[in-house]
Amino acid sequence: MNYLYLILSLFFTQILFAEIKKEQCFNVDHTNNIIIRERDQDGHNVCWGFLAAALIEEENCLYSPRLCGQSLSVFDSMRNDWPLGKKNELRDVEYAITFGLANGICLESDAPFAEGSGLFCQAKELLENRGVKCLTSKLESIFHEYKLKLNTKECESSLVLPVRDMIDYLNTIANISDLVILEEGESTLALINAKDKSEFLKNILIPNRCQNNRIISPARNGRLATTEMFVNPSPLHSTSVTYKLKKIKSILTNGRSLGLGICSKNLKQFINEGVSVHSNIPLDKKKCGNHGILAQGMRWNTINNRCEIKIINSWGEDTEINGWISAEEVISSSYMQIYIQ
Repeated sequence: MNYLYLILSLFFTQILFAEIKKEQCFNVDHTNNIIIRERDQDGHNVCWGFLAAALIEEENCLYSPRLCGQSLSVFDSMRNDWPLGKKNELRDVEYAITFGLANGICLESDAPFAEGSGLFCQAKELLENRGVKCLTSKLESIFHEYKLKLNTKECESSLVLPVRDMIDYLNTIANISDLVILEEGESTLALINAKDKSEFLKNILIPNRCQNNRIISPARNGRLATTEMFVNPSPLHSTSVTYKLKKIKSILTNGRSLGLGICSKNLKQFINEGVSVHSNIPLDKKKCGNHGILAQGMRWNTINNRCEIKIINSWGEDTEINGWISAEEVISSSYMQIYIQ
């Protein structure tokens, strides 16, 4: 009985982790649908915002050539579920895409994702004297100081600070980043009206020029975002690498990119530590480093003799999870796909 169990286990393991053959691969690349640029979410768990903006960019391009090459605002794609300034930053990509398709998203130039807002940015500013502007954290500090001063005895009878203090705060906001170009009165209204730092950030980083110039997708009618979960690999549930490859390939060959939910820790092990995908590392979503990446193409690499998937990530330059990566490694680390149908 033990021998039979061992044989069956080995058999199913081969089914689950068999190499992707050349005939299973497919050469497709949707590079022209989406602008490629090095992006960095800078420690914020907003990969879903990058995915939503990119997939809507592609959808707009497919339906209207004049919209190809436009870079949409990551901040604005997140506006109905704003995460910055809050503890829990994990959000629903499908919800963001559906909202963006129906209500539009402005250009990146009108609400730029100002990278450099976390500890990494602060270290570079301190050690390299590069003048990096840690935008988000500095704006939060300004709002916190403003609220504290507003609650002091000399201001408790007024809704705003004395003019001189207000001017100082507004000048500080204006000098934080050249990217934040606000219309007259926007900074003042943001400080006075915001109930918390998240609302303040939203009002500052999604300014009026973005709100007044949103691009409504020509593909919005009838287009829906769909999420499909991949459960833990099991021969009884047909969730092998081959099964996932078939699902992913069906979307790519239909002319569209897709988002993949991955366990980033597992994928890093595969890439950096030489861990084989055949070792059957379990995907534990609670501890695996949930992350969203964009899958933009597939090819057979004749030099390495392997199937590869083209990945666009939001971890800045020189990240290992970017570009053409082994399809087996990517797929073995994936637990979800999301696309516009």
